Amino acid sequence: MTPWLLSLALGFLGQSQVAERHEFPFEPGMYWNYEGNVVWTEPGTSAVQRRPITWRMEIVEVITRDWTTVAVLKGHPRDLVFFDPKREPRTSLLVSVNLQKYYLLEGDRVQPALNRLKDSKDLLMGLVRESELFLEAPVSLGKRFCDTEMLTRTDDLYCWWVDEEREPSIKTIPGMQPGWDGPEYTMSFRSPSSSEFIGFAPGIGITSYDFNHHGTSSEVQLKLTAFGRTAR
Repeated sequence: MTPWLLSLALGFLGQSQVAERHEFPFEPGMYWNYEGNVVWTEPGTSAVQRRPITWRMEIVEVITRDWTTVAVLKGHPRDLVFFDPKREPRTSLLVSVNLQKYYLLEGDRVQPALNRLKDSKDLLMGLVRESELFLEAPVSLGKRFCDTEMLTRTDDLYCWWVDEEREPSIKTIPGMQPGWDGPEYTMSFRSPSSSEFIGFAPGIGITSYDFNHHGTSSEVQLKLTAFGRTAR
């Protein structure tokens, strides 16, 4: 092979290796265990309750359609917002498009999207909405991503911001590879009514989750305590 062809081939190989890297591990059986606290107000009262909690998020299925990859999640940390002690972990969808943009579909958006994803004749037009943008790769300090309508706002609201690149807090938790050294980031999303902060490590996922509602009491504080994949 000529040097030019070799260089071209290595270039394509490098691009392929970069393209195949998910910021979020998309493998069935992947799980994240968290510990923390929840604060909520009992419905119909002003009584504020607080309690420690353990929580588990896991990927129960992965669906791939061309350049769209979808992780079917059980127990995203957002399930704990406006906490109800009787609530079971919900199903949500993390949709990766071109390994660059990640969208989180929740609630009544989940089942119709699943039906479409499993219909090979569906072209998937309009599967995700800009308002569901949850992550944009590659993650880097100072990055900002949100719905296009919000990009020109001058008050810093309604957009995700990568606020901090910090010393990893999860080096020694069960499931981490020996020698892993980050990076780990803090991302924030603010609105007039609430603030949401996510610790995130590329290739690992959500390492912490904090939510605070500025009106009716609702708080969530979670930290990752174990990470891995269930044997199948």
